[in-house]
Amino acid sequence: MATFLYRLGRLAFRRRRLFLMFWIVVLAAVGIGAAGVSGKTTDEKGGAAGGERLRALQRRPGQ
Repeated sequence: MATFLYRLGRLAFRRRRLFLMFWIVVLAAVGIGAAGVSGKTTDEKGGAAGGERLRALQRRPGQ
């Protein structure tokens, strides 16, 4: 395992621009994926879609 990590570190140092671009692409993909999921799980006021808060507001008398 130590040999593998040593070789990986040496490769990352020698090809640092490639590794940097790779990590930027990975982080961008994770960010885009999180943004896509986040829009589908919340309502327009920031609460959970169909959550307890919404049901309580719908049951309020006089509104």
